[in-house]
Amino acid sequence: MATEQQAPHAVVDSVKMPKLKIDNKKVAGINAFATAFATFFGFAVILTAISTFTKGKWTFNIPFLSPFLGSNLGAVESMLVVALLALTCAIIGLITVRKITDVEAMKKSWGCVAKVFGIFALIFCVNMVAVVIYSLLSLGRKSYELNQGRLWGSTFVANLILCAASAAMFFVSKKIADGETKYLSIMRFVAIGIASVAAVIAIVSLLVSFYSKSSSSYELEEGLDELQNLYNYFK
Repeated sequence: MATEQQAPHAVVDSVKMPKLKIDNKKVAGINAFATAFATFFGFAVILTAISTFTKGKWTFNIPFLSPFLGSNLGAVESMLVVALLALTCAIIGLITVRKITDVEAMKKSWGCVAKVFGIFALIFCVNMVAVVIYSLLSLGRKSYELNQGRLWGSTFVANLILCAASAAMFFVSKKIADGETKYLSIMRFVAIGIASVAAVIAIVSLLVSFYSKSSSSYELEEGLDELQNLYNYFK
């Protein structure tokens, strides 16, 4: 008597992954802000890394993000974190740009980006005015903290550069918001290029600071300069 053989069944049913459907408006928004973040903050990282090679003669800091990152990083440089974030955002922007099919959503997203960078430009412009007023009020006054050369050479120039960068981002974002998609095609490659350079130069600047033979002598020289300034202040 023949017995029927039953096919074995899996104990646990196979898991069927649902197909993710992302609203095209969200894709356009993610693409716009990721591309803009990578471009602007990648540029800021490059300047910050370059300033580390000047041995304190010129300083540049990444705007806005340091207070949010510094509390949980310990000894890790926030410059490196922002560089990696910029590179990640650039990759996201490069991937998502081909998935945008809603032109109106793209225009609206880049319109929001333009407003953000317009506010940035205004903030940096106000900073420059504040530096000018502060400098004029302090003319002729000797102080340990006050250094007119550093005030203009670092603080004013840094805000001027960031104001110009914000204005440029506002201009490009406004063009894309007006429907000139050729600027979006250019921006995706600009973003990945700037973010890649930022990541490389940030790592190089950290390696130089760790293994530079002159680092100890520079710290000694800097300490002597600070003591001299303190002596001049109480003189």
